[in-house]
Amino acid sequence: MRARQALPAVAVLLVTMVAGGGTAGAQPGDPQAYLVVAQESGHARALVASAGGQVLEEFPEIGALTAKADRAFPERIGSRADVVPLDGAAPIGRVEAHQPPRTTPTTPAAPATPAAPTLAGSGGEPYAHLQWGNQAVHATDDGSYRHELGDRRVAVGIMDTGIDATHPDIAPNFDRARSGTFTRVMPELDGPCPTPSCVNPPDADALGHGTHVAGVVAAAKDGRGTAGVAPGVTLVSLRVAQDSGYVFPLPVVRALIHSGRVGLDVVNMAFVLDPWLFHCADNPADSPAAQEEQRAIIAVVHRAVQYARSRGVLPVASIGDQGFDLTKPVTDASSPTYPPDAAYPRTVDGSCQVLPAEADGVLAVSRLRNDLRLAPTSNFGLGATDVAAPGGAGGRGAPLTETVLSTYPESAARAYGMVNPDGTPNNPSLLRDCTAGTCAYYRYASIASPFAAGVAALVVSRHGARDALGGLVLDPSRTSRIVEATATALACPEEPTTCAGTPQRNGHYGAGIVDALGAVRGDRR
Repeated sequence: MRARQALPAVAVLLVTMVAGGGTAGAQPGDPQAYLVVAQESGHARALVASAGGQVLEEFPEIGALTAKADRAFPERIGSRADVVPLDGAAPIGRVEAHQPPRTTPTTPAAPATPAAPTLAGSGGEPYAHLQWGNQAVHATDDGSYRHELGDRRVAVGIMDTGIDATHPDIAPNFDRARSGTFTRVMPELDGPCPTPSCVNPPDADALGHGTHVAGVVAAAKDGRGTAGVAPGVTLVSLRVAQDSGYVFPLPVVRALIHSGRVGLDVVNMAFVLDPWLFHCADNPADSPAAQEEQRAIIAVVHRAVQYARSRGVLPVASIGDQGFDLTKPVTDASSPTYPPDAAYPRTVDGSCQVLPAEADGVLAVSRLRNDLRLAPTSNFGLGATDVAAPGGAGGRGAPLTETVLSTYPESAARAYGMVNPDGTPNNPSLLRDCTAGTCAYYRYASIASPFAAGVAALVVSRHGARDALGGLVLDPSRTSRIVEATATALACPEEPTTCAGTPQRNGHYGAGIVDALGAVRGDRR
C-alpha cells in the first residue's frame, strides 16, 4: 500500500489504540487498560477518578472512555458502570467475504466474462449488462438515473477496510478531507507495520472489501466499468478494519462519532461484530465476565449509533451471513472467535443481538440471490430484517453471475496474484476495463447492504435540506421510512417454510427489496 505523507487531523486524532492487559505473568498491581461504559451518560470521568484510574481516551458523546488502572479497578467501580479489560488485540469483527484466494484456481469456476442474467434495463457503462444488482433495484439509465444520480453534497461513509482512492471509478467521488483511519496495524495480527506510525491511510485498501462496497454505492457514471446506485454522491472512507480483516470495538465507536461530527448522511457497515456473533446481556451459558463484556459492547455500540443518528446519519448494516432465523433459539458454536480456540457452544435466542445490524436505529439488510430469493447464508427474521437487497448466493463455488461486480484495487489484485505481469486478469472473478484510456479493475463478490445505502443516499439527495456544513441533511427516521415505503414488497416463498409475516413485511424481505427508482419518484407500494 502507498503511505500518505500527511493524514487529516481527524485521522491522527482518532487512531490511538489501547494496549496492554492480558499478558502472561501479570501481577495484581500491574496496570491494565479498561473500557468503561457508565450507566448514566456523563459520569464516566468522575467514576474513573473516584476509583483511582487514569483516563486514556474519552468519548463524552456516549458516556464512555478508556482508562488505565490496577487489577482491583473493576471491583471499586462496582455496578456504577460496565468495565471490560482491554487486550490490545481483542477483535469484535471480521471482514473476510472479499478476501480472494492467494493462488489462481487451476480450474476456473466460470468463464472470464460471464453472461448476465435476463433482467430489464441496461446502462451506458461497459459492464452495465453484468450489473444484475443495479437492474434489480432499478438503478439504471431507464430507471432512477433518469431522475436522480445523487447530489454531491450527500456524503456516504464506507466503514470498512479503506477505499482505493486511485481507482478511476472512485476518484471522482472521493472526499479525502473527511476520510479517516480509526485503528492502527497490529503486527501480531496484520504483519509488519507499513509505515513508522503503524497507521494505514484511509485512501488505500489492501483487502479490496471497502473499495468493492464503495463502488456499489457510488462508482462514477463516467463511461467506464460500472456505475453505483448513487453515482453522483460523495464517498468518505472510515477505515476501521485491520489488514487481517478484524474490526475492533473502539475504531467502530470512533468512526460513528466522527461521521456525526463531519456531517455524513449515510454510513454503510458490511460486517458483523465479534468476538460474540450474538451479543447477549445475561446468557446463563456465559461467565459473569463474558456477560459484562457483552453488555458493555451492546451499550457502547447502541450509544454510538444514537449519537450518529442525532447528527443526521443513517447507519446501514448487513444482517449477517450465518443463515440463522434471528427470532428463534439457535446454537452459536463460533463465539467467542477471539482468542483462538476459545469458542464454545451456547444456545441463544431473540433477546441476543447480531451487531451492528440489530442495534436500535440501524437499517438491517438481508441478502438476496440473483433470482431475488433469500441467499442460503443470509440471516433473516420477522422484525429483524428491515429491507432486502441483491447481493448474491455467497459461499465457495457459487457461480460468479450470482454475485456482484464492482470496483476493486489493482494493488490488491496484484498482491493476490490475480493478474499477469502485463496486467491482464488471470482469475475468473476479476475483470479489467481499459476503454476510457486508464485501465481499472472490477471483481465479483457477494455484498448487499451498500445497495440499500445507495438508495438511502438518493433519498437524502431528493429530500434533504442544506445544513450548516454546506451539505444536505435529512432526518434519518424519514430517510429510512422512505427507503422502506418505496421498497418492492414480496411475499414469503412457499418453500422454505422458515419465512414468517405478510407480503407487506416478512422475515426474508422486511418491507421489500430496496428500489432506487421508487425512492426518487416517491412511489409507494
